[in-house]
Amino acid sequence: MNRFSFRPQLESLDERSLPSANPAIAISDVALAEGHVGQTAFVFTVSLSEASSKPVSVKYATANGTARTWDGDYVAKSATLKFAPGETTKTITVLVNGDRRWEMDEHFFVNLSGAKNATIADAQGVGTILSDDFSSGASIHLPATDPDPNPPGDGF
Repeated sequence: MNRFSFRPQLESLDERSLPSANPAIAISDVALAEGHVGQTAFVFTVSLSEASSKPVSVKYATANGTARTWDGDYVAKSATLKFAPGETTKTITVLVNGDRRWEMDEHFFVNLSGAKNATIADAQGVGTILSDDFSSGASIHLPATDPDPNPPGDGF
């Protein structure tokens, strides 16, 4: 083979993209009990995969899931996080309102968008509000102590 006959093979990228020289941004999930009164701070950690020599920023906003702002479950929040060169972590604090209402576990989201000098690897943090309330007046069925409605020999 001479030096003029060599041709590199090209591979189709389909819809893939080449690796970025920018760090990747990810956000954590948080699961905490809501509490009965006051507010509980749900602290989400936003991380860069590596330190950058440039300033990095990303917008964030909360979004309703089964937990809703209009129902008083949590306080909506949106802003822009700014990482100075060399920084790799920031936090977002979302306040969850305590109550004594019986309800199932609920969740809300913190969505990331509009990153500058970085790519977004994980665009959504999930906040899970663990219910610590118990229903009052609920009847409890204890099979070991309740009489059998169909005892042996009753024809059923």
